[in-house]
Amino acid sequence: MTLTGTGGIGKSRLARHVAVALLPQFPGGAWIADLSEARSPSDVARAAASALGIPLAGREDPPRAVAAALEFRKPLLLILDSFEAAVAHASASIGIWMRSARDVRFLVTSRALLHLSGERELALGALPAPPRPQRDGARREGTAQLAGFDAVRLFLARVAEHTPTFSLSAENASAVCEICARLEGIPLALELAAARLRDAAPARIVEQLRSRIGSIEQGATGSAIRRQTLTSALEWSYGELLEWERSAFAQACAFRGGFFLEAAEAVVDLSSFDEAPLAIDAIQALRDRSLVRSWDTPFGTRFGMFAPVREFGESRVAGGRGEVLRRHAGHFASYGEAWWKRLAGPEGLEAMKRLTLEEENLLAAAEWSASGGTAKDREDGGRALLAWSEVAITRGSLAEVRPACEAALKVLSAPPELRSRLLAAASRAEFYLGNMVHAREAAEKSLTEAKECNDLPLLARSTVWLARNLTVVGDMVKSRALYDEGEALCRKANDPAGLSNALGMRGTLFHELRDYAAQARDFGEAVRLARQVGNPLLLARHLTNYGIVHRQRGELNEALAVYDEAERIFQDSGNVGDAGSVAANRGIIFYEKGDPVAARASFNRALEAYRFTGNRQQIVLTLDNIAALIGAEGAPADGLRWASDAVAVARELGSPHTSMSALAVRSNLFVAVKQYAEALTDAEEGMAIARSFNLPRDLPGLASCAAAALVPLGRGEEARKLCLEMLPLADRPEEDAFERFLLHAHLARAEESLGRRAEARVAARIALEIMNSLSGYSLRRLSDEDQVANEVRRLSN
Repeated sequence: MTLTGTGGIGKSRLARHVAVALLPQFPGGAWIADLSEARSPSDVARAAASALGIPLAGREDPPRAVAAALEFRKPLLLILDSFEAAVAHASASIGIWMRSARDVRFLVTSRALLHLSGERELALGALPAPPRPQRDGARREGTAQLAGFDAVRLFLARVAEHTPTFSLSAENASAVCEICARLEGIPLALELAAARLRDAAPARIVEQLRSRIGSIEQGATGSAIRRQTLTSALEWSYGELLEWERSAFAQACAFRGGFFLEAAEAVVDLSSFDEAPLAIDAIQALRDRSLVRSWDTPFGTRFGMFAPVREFGESRVAGGRGEVLRRHAGHFASYGEAWWKRLAGPEGLEAMKRLTLEEENLLAAAEWSASGGTAKDREDGGRALLAWSEVAITRGSLAEVRPACEAALKVLSAPPELRSRLLAAASRAEFYLGNMVHAREAAEKSLTEAKECNDLPLLARSTVWLARNLTVVGDMVKSRALYDEGEALCRKANDPAGLSNALGMRGTLFHELRDYAAQARDFGEAVRLARQVGNPLLLARHLTNYGIVHRQRGELNEALAVYDEAERIFQDSGNVGDAGSVAANRGIIFYEKGDPVAARASFNRALEAYRFTGNRQQIVLTLDNIAALIGAEGAPADGLRWASDAVAVARELGSPHTSMSALAVRSNLFVAVKQYAEALTDAEEGMAIARSFNLPRDLPGLASCAAAALVPLGRGEEARKLCLEMLPLADRPEEDAFERFLLHAHLARAEESLGRRAEARVAARIALEIMNSLSGYSLRRLSDEDQVANEVRRLSN
């Protein structure tokens, strides 16, 4: 449904009342997204994602990422407030969501219809107001009857906030009636008039309204009348302001998304007015006149303007905004940089929340600075953009970071420290999007700029980040060298937070290399340093990794303990996605402990978290875990349904690793229900993906799936050749021992099917030797392959 009406008519206020009233009917909650600054489908999606807590990470464009998250949410109400500036993009945003999220109800406020199929309009008129009194001022209604009009009730309620001693009486009833009538029952106009009652009697306000609003042009439509009335009311309030109040009002229009008083002190300059008070008092004066509104946050009172008020204020500024916008950019550059620096310390959670509150101001500052001005302006823009990029990477749209950073870098010649950090931000965004070519290029440029600086911590972090990029693309030798170099630089710079980050990343390299002793050393030291620094988010991420170490050692209860601690931190920070990762890891631990019920409950919690955030890659992996668990518990046919869902989502996602994982799980389940042709099709599709993307390490596992299907299909020779082809890859010490076991086991079965009993015995004995060395998670996986294990024992005799 779309609530339409002119600005100031009360659309937003009504929508919020609807949200409160209908909240019990929506298990998924009621959410409000402010679209007043939205100018594109991505802007609409970002606003909705911010309100819903959906991190926009991945390759998908933002509107489709929001659609994916909404599809799995419980029934909810999503209010999209102030859609008018993005009406042209409705079909590319809410139009997509309406088709994919059948359990979501949308309430839109806009000055114009969206023209979408299924849209219903509720045209919001003004509040019922009394007719104007007769010329002699007499009224037929008494005060009780007058107070029955909604416009009068709202007016009196707002008057009580400013002038508590005022009450409706026979003496002032006629004036109150005319005020409400002349203002056409428009809520915002009534609020502006109510604020004036503190300084003037009702009769005086009537005189002012008569002279300013006058008669409405004949033939005007209702909406045109209301627009003209609101504009006249704003002009009247503006006309009553002192010169310094007008200046404060115009300067405050520079803010986006609200501001704190410290920002007003930095941006609003009233030094040219001898009689002007401090900026904070000026803002309070504007609030008293209802030109500025306020609301509470965990960090103090925040101020802002309704869109029609700010639009009016901007229209009254003839020029000279450059200095105001320069002060705005300078303040938020300094503010953003200060809190950006605290992200790595004990104030990291507060820093992220503060930067998120100022996201619109930071981006506005960056955009203005990049448009021209002095070198100092452009540097301020880069500093503001760096702080904004952290919010965008952590909570917003990754796809917007690199273009924004590149635009800033084109006009930013110095200093190299800032250029290096902006390049690193662009690299991180592309890395998380999976665009590894762009990520590596930006990481290399970031390191080049860092080498021009006398900043050891920056050089260390740039070195470590390039090493992380190289790990992902498989250049392990150069990655290891850079990690070692980064560690030495961190120690030389006495940067414990940077060292913790470096060791945590290097631990992932050792995990890939199957050097579990080195992995445990680095993860453990990373945890210790994160505790020393006092950064909770850094600690939680390292704890999640350290749980892997405990699991590898068979210390399952210890793994659960660190996962519990990490989950508490993620929950306190509102980090739903990482909390979901902890739940998924906990599910694996419960599975190893032989508790499938607890494992399934943990996987379900992880799935709910990933569906909440719309992280489809993790949705696929969790569906795989659930499917494998169900199959292992003796219900492979039921597991197939979950596995098929995973394959479908993986194909939509287009991620090679995710697709291969889903296909391997489903192939194994097809074998379990003796649908060998289908199992072979999935395995061959997975191997084709691995070869296409040059991912040889993924081939052995998929090949074992294919061999398991080929032998019962009577194609033993093909199975034999495939196993022999893959064994050199699987027999390397850093590869998974369980995959080596499966390949030797299937080779033994293939040899037997070909009548080669001696060869079968040799392969089976090798498999048996590997099987007897398995422990932990691999041993639990072996119990799921009882038929294969029994075959190995039989063939080895």
